Amino acid sequence: MDGGSTDQSIEILSHTEAPWPKIFRWTSQPDGGQAMAINQGFCTAKGSILCWLNSDDILLPGAISQIVAYFSTNPDHIMVYGDAMWINEAGLALGAYPVRPPGEAYALRNGCFLCQPAVFFRSDIIQEIGLLDPSLVTAMDYDYWIRAFKTFPDRIGYMPKCLALSRLHDDCKTVAQRELVFLESMAVVNRHFSNTPVDWIVSYIEETLEKQKQTREFYTKQKALGLIKKAMRYYDKKERAAIKSILRKDRRLALNSDFLTVDVTNDGWTSTRCIIVVKKKCHFNTIHFSIMHARPIDMPLAITIHSNGRLLANYNFSGNGEYSLSIPLEGITRDGETTTFELSCDSTFIPSEIDPCSTDNRILGVVIRDIQLQYNEV
Repeated sequence: MDGGSTDQSIEILSHTEAPWPKIFRWTSQPDGGQAMAINQGFCTAKGSILCWLNSDDILLPGAISQIVAYFSTNPDHIMVYGDAMWINEAGLALGAYPVRPPGEAYALRNGCFLCQPAVFFRSDIIQEIGLLDPSLVTAMDYDYWIRAFKTFPDRIGYMPKCLALSRLHDDCKTVAQRELVFLESMAVVNRHFSNTPVDWIVSYIEETLEKQKQTREFYTKQKALGLIKKAMRYYDKKERAAIKSILRKDRRLALNSDFLTVDVTNDGWTSTRCIIVVKKKCHFNTIHFSIMHARPIDMPLAITIHSNGRLLANYNFSGNGEYSLSIPLEGITRDGETTTFELSCDSTFIPSEIDPCSTDNRILGVVIRDIQLQYNEV
């Protein structure tokens, strides 16, 4: 079911149809979106087992024969799914999809653990739960799995075999429309379970911050807060208070900005080193740090700050306390370009090794209380 592609899709479909003109059928015309196109395909299909495969995903050899065999030996099951792998645009493996065996339907409240191209179901399922919801752009499969699990909790099977490859690239919906993926998924969870776990918000923040760390983009705080504002309608008063408390306590959101990314933990601690990326604006000529040396055991600490292998500053703290550091940016950064700084500690500690009651196994250096870009008059 092609929505009127202007790339080489028509040529590929025509070429694929040639060997099997009686069983391979396709159309290319404007449609009402992906879900509606898939629904049209389901209504056209004559087989008793259905699935859908997006043009950038892959079914592995033997997957269909294994599925047919499964349904033959499990006549009471109406749906079955298997394992899958993430691959990149070039087809290289990125890791295993987090597939889990069936459990309670409410386990799906916390996220989707079925990989769509590795899911197969009997056509009879449509008589019971209907077709995909065409109002959904990214979460139509998630919505369908929840409907299936709630309707047939004991008739869904799992095969611990890799059946499909799901491709991640910059243009796929999972990546390109990430905020919409979260918002639609939360709406679906709210629709089926009346409320959405706060963990959805935490997951979005963690994912956004991790992406920022990898790409050095400057959007974390605005992106996170923008989605959270839109998602607040899925939470009650108590849950909203919990979310606001999480946001207030997360030092990463407080420290990151349009001009800064800071690689710290959610409570502000650095590890052995901390990477700080500055997007220079001409009216800033100083970066100012407020650092808390707060180890359980009061001891000296040395901090160095480098940029591009160049030592900018070396500070020695005699003991615990709060310290202020200022680094001139003149001659280090260029207008409109990003500059990377590395703050390193000469020693670290692991809380659980000092306090037997602690379960904190992080390697910690110092706490960054605040970072400011400033303009100082000469």
